[in-house]
Amino acid sequence: GIPVVSFNNDDSEGAAGNCRMAYMGQDMVSTGYVIAKRMIEEHGIGEGDLVFTPVEWPEAVYAGLRQRGVDMALEEVGAVSETVGTTSNPAEAQTTMVQYLLGHPETKAIIALGLTPNTVAAAAADEAGLGDIPIGGFDLSLDIVDGLKSGRLTATVDQQPYSQGFYPIAQLYLANKYGLFPSDMDTGGLGLVDGSNVDVVAPLVGTYR
Repeated sequence: GIPVVSFNNDDSEGAAGNCRMAYMGQDMVSTGYVIAKRMIEEHGIGEGDLVFTPVEWPEAVYAGLRQRGVDMALEEVGAVSETVGTTSNPAEAQTTMVQYLLGHPETKAIIALGLTPNTVAAAAADEAGLGDIPIGGFDLSLDIVDGLKSGRLTATVDQQPYSQGFYPIAQLYLANKYGLFPSDMDTGGLGLVDGSNVDVVAPLVGTYR
């Protein structure tokens, strides 16, 4: 009898996987596909190319779903990806990514599947001597915003966590007070943040964005 909603991460099977009534968050597969398509089209990723997809925890639901979307786009052009776990510690993530890039200098692009690897991707590439490698990914931080402004990062997916925090509470309130059934909400990501619109987002990073 207790209303249940999920936010930020859904069950891998969606509504069929647990007792939640609604999910407020990103469509992980669709956004993975969108950021990969952008990287493919802008940077000429094609047959036989290797794309590095670092993520904090490869076994996490969000990582697997985003990876699925990325791979869908890469398969269309005959490219492949390789995932490495970085943890959420920025220094450890950067070291891990540098080691990967040193061992795979042929890497065509980086698509970071989480906040931490996306935040340190440019520094890792520079340290590995691959300062011109294209970078895209997920989430927003001050370092990511700086990378978008400078052109070092191509684009990022903004999953709008403020909405993910606000609307579950609003929907649970309405469910308890008026019996209104909670509804799913896609909190964004299909419209990417890049150099053309980052100035709108930048002042809000750390608060509403």
